[in-house]
Amino acid sequence: MIRYAELHSHTNMSFLDGASHPAEMVELAAELGYAALGITDHDGFRGVAKVHQAARQIGMPIVYGTEVGMPRVAAQRVGSFSPSQAMPTVTTDAPPSRGKWSSVSESGGVGKYVHPSAGESPEHRRGRIRRMHGSKPTSKPETDHIVLLAPGPAGYAALSRFVTKGQFCGRKDEPRYDYRDLEEASLHGKLVALSGCHQGAVNRAALAGDLNAAIAATEHLRDLFPGRFYLEVWDHGMPEDGYRNDLISEVARITRTPLIAPNNVHYARRHDADLAEVLAAIAGRRDLVTAEGCRAATDKRILGQPEDMQRLLGR
Repeated sequence: MIRYAELHSHTNMSFLDGASHPAEMVELAAELGYAALGITDHDGFRGVAKVHQAARQIGMPIVYGTEVGMPRVAAQRVGSFSPSQAMPTVTTDAPPSRGKWSSVSESGGVGKYVHPSAGESPEHRRGRIRRMHGSKPTSKPETDHIVLLAPGPAGYAALSRFVTKGQFCGRKDEPRYDYRDLEEASLHGKLVALSGCHQGAVNRAALAGDLNAAIAATEHLRDLFPGRFYLEVWDHGMPEDGYRNDLISEVARITRTPLIAPNNVHYARRHDADLAEVLAAIAGRRDLVTAEGCRAATDKRILGQPEDMQRLLGR
């Protein structure tokens, strides 16, 4: 029997991206005979309590991690890839006014909260009167995705600190990370890193056919994670998959970086692809007719059979 561990997967805690519940992912991984399952939801550990509870009941080993978007950098040639080349911070709109607290009312009674728009209408407002966060951004700065895995409790703590700082430095659904913080987290937590999805720097360069840029991106990440960085290859049945995998394999050979074969999972089973497409349409503020032209052309971002993974990527 083939020993296989999926190390790059998203549950529905990757909001409007992953489609399956954490327990469903864990149970199917056990059913398929996985050696372990890596849960790498975006920008945090929202689903770990549910994952841990489900995994403990059936004895499924879990690798905890997250996928983050680092500031995009430019690699013009081998050796030129540096965190100092990161794009400048994008200025966001100021947060909405939060009103003010009046300690004493005009009649001398107890204080009350004054909503910033209270003067516009004397009618009572239903529900929440304070907006605690800004509105969800519909467009975000382009970033280089990377998957980070915690090898143990120290790594989990270091990764938690890193993500928390990024969340505080950003805004709702748009955390901002810094390469210096990533280097510190890698050092103290001995984090393991994967090259990520098609939005990762290595994969993006490989898809463009730019071998030098792919090598530079690999060397940069390998320096940040010495002996703990791996290049991802996957096959979702798309025309570009073979071409990209061939070039990444060449990068692995040149840089002596090990390859792994996760499936960049976004749902448990193939029939869940329909739900994933609805979620993607919501995330993109599109109706389903408009989203038809933006839908993923594959339904294979699933927890695959180990034998299928071996057949697709054994070479």
